[in-house]
Amino acid sequence: MRLANKILGDVIAFMLRGSFQKTWKLFCKRGLLHINSIVSVIVWIFVFYISLSSPYLKYLYAQSMVLGGRERVLSEGHEDKMPVNPHWKNDLCDECHAGTPEKGKPLSFKYNGDFIKLCDSCHGIMEDHAYIHATGMVPSKEKLAIMPEDFKTALYRGDKGGRLTCVVCHNLVYQCLKKERWRRRENLLFFRGGPYLNRTDICLHCHDMKKYTRLNPHDQINDEGEIRKSVCSVCHKGTPDVKMAKGIGDVRFKVKKGLSRLCRRCHKNVTKHPGTFIGDIEPSLKDKKDTKKPASHLVVPPPSVLKRLKKTTVEKDIVMPLEPGTNKVFCATCHNPHERGIQRFARADKGADNEQRLRAARRNDICLMCHNI
Repeated sequence: MRLANKILGDVIAFMLRGSFQKTWKLFCKRGLLHINSIVSVIVWIFVFYISLSSPYLKYLYAQSMVLGGRERVLSEGHEDKMPVNPHWKNDLCDECHAGTPEKGKPLSFKYNGDFIKLCDSCHGIMEDHAYIHATGMVPSKEKLAIMPEDFKTALYRGDKGGRLTCVVCHNLVYQCLKKERWRRRENLLFFRGGPYLNRTDICLHCHDMKKYTRLNPHDQINDEGEIRKSVCSVCHKGTPDVKMAKGIGDVRFKVKKGLSRLCRRCHKNVTKHPGTFIGDIEPSLKDKKDTKKPASHLVVPPPSVLKRLKKTTVEKDIVMPLEPGTNKVFCATCHNPHERGIQRFARADKGADNEQRLRAARRNDICLMCHNI
């Protein structure tokens, strides 16, 4: 199901990139009633509908998450443990309630109203270790201060002691009452206050996103022009002395070999990178035997390339360092990871803050530093 939804998303994206102009020319050339024209009209109506109802794609994604858990249970041979899905159903109230709910009477739930145990009776089987948020803790005063009132009400409704339960974020009423069933297509997982444009938007009701901003290790100088020493420690072992360091051999890193690993901690999804394999730093033995694939750049350059590199770096007055100890090419050979103004020498500062941080001015120039094309 997940694969099918991914394929559907790719197909929709492809159609959205299609040319409406070609469709119009088809109408003019063959007429509106021609079979190709009719098919084109149907396709464009479908694309237009999907583009306006993006929640439908979210519905497919949510459905795939639900089915994914069920598929895992079945694949592990636990068909006898497969729970019944009571959500958005009219006749399965007793799966969660102790008796059939009646209008005007207090609601009673199984497990003595312990919502964590109640939800885990099904989801613990289907999605164990897959929850995106823990339960059972009491939110801090800081989080309670920004939590919306309806979330607070659900917090104490789910647990008198104020422990976090599933019903804080998931509003069960949405999928229980018939008048709320319209929400199903746009909010299948019945997030409280949903639907949300992004799934993590609901987290902002309790969490201050400023505290979860990802650190940019390339932002190395503050507004006062001082070096952010704490940022240096992301890659370096200790803060390098920029006044004394003359080259890469004068600074220490958190790893001794394979410096590209430092970059790959953040830049994981490097695709179609010149001379490097998608998803891999080093080519496998199978890849090395496959002459159709490019050789990895992350190796010791042959003598002819080293000779040219020394010549061109002097001519262009730039620095293209090799990995200390191994003399291999690594990410920072071509890309300058520092912010402009960090380096002591101007030639070592070139490329900082450039597009893709390339040490040469233009993309093609970086290749010519080593290759005589």
